[in-house]
Amino acid sequence: MSIFPGHQQRLKGGPDWSDFLETLTPVSVHEGVHLKREDLFAPLGFGGINGSKLRGLIMMMVNRQKDSQVVVTGASVRSPQHGMTAAVAAHLGMKSIHVVGATKPHTAAKHVQPQMAARFGAEFFFAPGAYNTILQPAVASIAQEQGAAIVPYGITPEMFELKRFHELGGLQVKNLPEVHTLLVPMGSCNSVASVLYGLAQGWGPGTVKRIVLVGIGPDRNRWLWDRLRLLEVQEHYRYNAESCLKRDPVDRNYTELVYLNAYAEYPYDQLVKQRIGDLVLHPTYEAKVVKFLRDHHPHLLNDRSCLWVVGGPQAEEAMERHFPLPHFEELPLWKN
Repeated sequence: MSIFPGHQQRLKGGPDWSDFLETLTPVSVHEGVHLKREDLFAPLGFGGINGSKLRGLIMMMVNRQKDSQVVVTGASVRSPQHGMTAAVAAHLGMKSIHVVGATKPHTAAKHVQPQMAARFGAEFFFAPGAYNTILQPAVASIAQEQGAAIVPYGITPEMFELKRFHELGGLQVKNLPEVHTLLVPMGSCNSVASVLYGLAQGWGPGTVKRIVLVGIGPDRNRWLWDRLRLLEVQEHYRYNAESCLKRDPVDRNYTELVYLNAYAEYPYDQLVKQRIGDLVLHPTYEAKVVKFLRDHHPHLLNDRSCLWVVGGPQAEEAMERHFPLPHFEELPLWKN
């Protein structure tokens, strides 16, 4: 199911993953709703590391490899940033160091993301706290000591790679069906900004008149608006009130942005079980979006809408053939 052919789904020794950065992920229909399947950007196979953020991360780490063979990053033990960064580093032949906080090796080892990262060869540093105000200074200190490059929190691109990052994500609108509403999870907003950038470039079908942004984290609308300004596409969009969802979108000289706050009902750490048809949705992201829409705006889930699946669940079992050791407990990779 991945866009990477089966014989090319290899961690090492196969084709460069960056060769697939512009390959379009498919659109499928589930329960009458179109789904843009970014979860099928999965170089190690369906259910492994996947998603639009992985695409951007590969580009960013190829850039960083020009300056260093070591990368350091910091995030929550629940963040997919750990598994993805470690896997891309292993693919590129780089070393990755991961900062996590307010935990110890035996506690961190209970979480899937550190488990996967360690299996891919990551090393860990344990900071005294889990807040970003503690994690990111630790990342900067380690990077300076080791001459390492940094993968920023949230896989947010630096200014020098901003346009290319959002261009890669924006190209994915090219095969959208002729729907009038896009439903997009709103977390860090990097993927949202890429979608809006691609539509503003005219790469989409031209029928999309409304984008419903479903927040699954703290409000990032101000950040998004600033990012659209940096990308010089701000004039293509305008925020409208939630009440406008009672009517079909109107053909105007701008595209409506409507923000829905699902985060108020589902805290980030809460996991939600939800599926559309036979597709199991990510419990932290898309599952919350669909649950919120089914509860409050079920009319939006129709054949004139498309849900942007930013990524899907990741399972260690889906990538077992890529791990060098059979048991996680055998990995001597934890550093204090």
